Amino acid sequence: MPAAVFLALILDRKSKKMTCILETKTAVMIGLFTGLYAALFGTFFDLFITFITKNNDLIVLFPQLQEMISEIVSDTELADQVIAIYAKVIEDIQLYGFSDMYALSVFLSNFIINLIFSLIGALIGVQIINSKMGGKISG
Repeated sequence: MPAAVFLALILDRKSKKMTCILETKTAVMIGLFTGLYAALFGTFFDLFITFITKNNDLIVLFPQLQEMISEIVSDTELADQVIAIYAKVIEDIQLYGFSDMYALSVFLSNFIINLIFSLIGALIGVQIINSKMGGKISG
C-alpha cells in the first residue's frame, strides 16, 4: 500500500508537470483516495471470488473459530450468539454466494488497514519526493 501511494504521488506530479515541493495535505488526500480505492477494489474482488465459488476462508476455518470463541468468551450464552451469527454468515455464503454482514466486515477491515498504510505511504512519500526536489518552492 505505501508503494502504491508513493507511485500515485509521483504520477500526480508528472501529470500536473509540478516542479515545486509537494504539500503534505495534498499527499495525505492522495493517500486517502488511494486507500479507499484499494479497499473498494479488494472488497469487490474478494466478494466476487466468494460469489463464484460460494466458499472462502471463513467457511474453512469455522470449526477452529468455534473452539476459539468458546475458549475466549466465558459467557456461554454470548458465545452461542456469536457462533450463531457466524453460522448465519456461512449459511448465506454457501447458499447465495453473498452475505451482507460478511461484505460489510470485509470492507471495513480492508478500509481501516488500507487507510493506515496509505497514510504512512503518503507521509513517507512526501518526504522522499520533497527531499529529492531540494526544497524548491517555485511553481
